[in-house]
Order: sequence, then C-alpha cells, then structure tokens
Amino acid sequence: MRRAYLSNFRGSAGTAVVTHDGAFLWTDSRYFNEAGLQLDATHWTLMKQGQPKVPTMNKYLADMALEKFKEGKGTLKVGIDPYVHSANFAKELTEVFATAAEDLEDRSSQIGQIDTLDEYGNLIDPIWGDERPPVPTSPFRVHPMEYAGVSVPDKVAKIRSEMKKKKATLSVFAAMDDVAYLFNMRAMGDVATCPVGIAYATISHDEVILYCDSVKLEAPGVKEHLSEAGVIVRPYDQVVPTIETHGKIKGNK
Repeated sequence: MRRAYLSNFRGSAGTAVVTHDGAFLWTDSRYFNEAGLQLDATHWTLMKQGQPKVPTMNKYLADMALEKFKEGKGTLKVGIDPYVHSANFAKELTEVFATAAEDLEDRSSQIGQIDTLDEYGNLIDPIWGDERPPVPTSPFRVHPMEYAGVSVPDKVAKIRSEMKKKKATLSVFAAMDDVAYLFNMRAMGDVATCPVGIAYATISHDEVILYCDSVKLEAPGVKEHLSEAGVIVRPYDQVVPTIETHGKIKGNK
C-alpha cells in the first residue's frame, strides 16, 4: 500500500528506493509494462530486474555507497522499515557493502549502514496522513481439518521440537501465510487474491499467541477453534512489546 501510494505502481512485487537525487523502482518482467504505464517518468526510473546492464538494488546501493565514501562524504545510510523488510534483506545488503569496500585501501571501512528508523517510523506515513485507508479487518474462518491435514497442536509440537534442537525460547511468525497455516485459518479481503489475514504469531515453550484485531475473530467457531488449541489472543500491536519482554529475561533467545 505504501509503495503504491508513493509511486502509483500497483503491482504485487517491487521495491522502491528514494535518494536525494532520484527515485527508482525495481520489479520483474511480469510488471515491466504495468510499471511503465503507472510510474511518472519525470520522477521515477524503472529498474527492470534481470535485464542487461541493470544492477540489482543491492549492487546499486553498494556502488552509490562506495562512490560517496571515496568522495569523502562518509557512510551511506539506508533507511528501512523493519516491519516490511526481512532480516535476510538486511544481512545481504550488509554483505554487499562489505564486498564493495574491498576496493578500498582500508577494506574494513564501513561504506554503508542500515538504519531501521526507530525514532521516526516509516517515512511515508507522515505524508500519507489521514488519507491512508484503515488496516483491513476481514474475518478469519476455520480451515477444515480435511483440507488442513495437521492440527494446530501437532504443528506447535513440531515447532517446539525444532526450537529445542536449536536452543531457541521464542519463535516469531511475521509472514501472513505462515500464520494462516499455523492456526488452520484463512481470511478473504485483507490481501487481494490471497486467503490470508493480517496477524502475527509467537510460540514459546509455554505459550502460543496470535496477535490480531479482535474483529477478525467474530466469525462462528473461530474463537472456539483457537481456545481448543490453547492459543492466546492479544492485540496486533502487542507483538513487539511481547518480544522485547521475552528478550530481557536471562537465558531467552
């Protein structure tokens, strides 16, 4: 939604990068025509992934960081929203920065760094303001066992078994399809053409928690389904405080 608001590109896959000098959108060949029609070419440059002479987004940022560093302008800071970028994205970009720095005399130089903008939040939200549509609250429905195949308690047991092997005390599920699969629930309307609902989940060795808007649980049988599986329901915005509290306990990870 934020990408569409900022760029007018409505495709389901793409990443926007805004710098002091330009605005760029990376997308794959499925959306080249759509992006070409929807982007304002006076402001946006379409970066066609996989095409000759088109760098990946990470390579582009690394090259920019290296040039900035060589010019004596310091480290390139890349602001991201950690709620919409994976840990792997941050890891890969950091590695690309380190590889690019090998061209320098001091190979340990930090030419680029990631800033999760904790102090500011997502930078699009302040300019979107009251025009931003509300977060969808389409109701969950129970996915029948004849199709799910595995019960929620059995899935939780398998996850906890893996957690013990890895000596983990908390698992966090942020992908909506993961949450839908884990709890054997589906929803229609939150995401077009995909039967998932906006929610998070955490599993510790003592609790299983679903974080979502309470309105999403009003359909017949949903609350009973979760209760029978031993699932605790908390407000959507409580996931971060819960993780932070868990992490402060000695021995937890």
